[in-house]
Amino acid sequence: MAKTTPPDELEKLRAEVARLEGVLKAERSANEEASLRAAYVTQDNSERPTGKKVKVPKLKGYKHMGFTDEGKPIRHPEWEEVEVPTFFYKVEMPPVGGVDIKINGNPLFHGQVYEFTTDELRVVKDIVHRLKAHEASLNGTNENAYRKPTEAQFSGKVNARVH
Repeated sequence: MAKTTPPDELEKLRAEVARLEGVLKAERSANEEASLRAAYVTQDNSERPTGKKVKVPKLKGYKHMGFTDEGKPIRHPEWEEVEVPTFFYKVEMPPVGGVDIKINGNPLFHGQVYEFTTDELRVVKDIVHRLKAHEASLNGTNENAYRKPTEAQFSGKVNARVH
């Protein structure tokens, strides 16, 4: 013979199931974002669209407000909100880059995946490219392949030739 559950206990169980479904939904969305980041890390080092859009202020133009005493025009900027896509990008810096790079005071650490707008992504990629070029200039690349190797030595001797 099956045992029946009292109605008040049944309502408590339903409320608990609803609460747990809400928690599960939140965890699934967090896991989806984490899996996107993890999938990105295993791929090549290029940006990957997130499918999200954010609103950012963009300069629409300048409004002419008058002239200064010197006759120069007074202009005030006009702004508008524009939706732009975001991208995941893994910051891969060479050792010469230090511990982090900073954008607007926010540190971006080597090996971490961050979400950027198009303009932020351009700036970060430019900084990383310049760091890689600087690393190549310090440690050398194969740019001296056709030059004769030299054995430069520095000494403390002073050349005392007088003309």
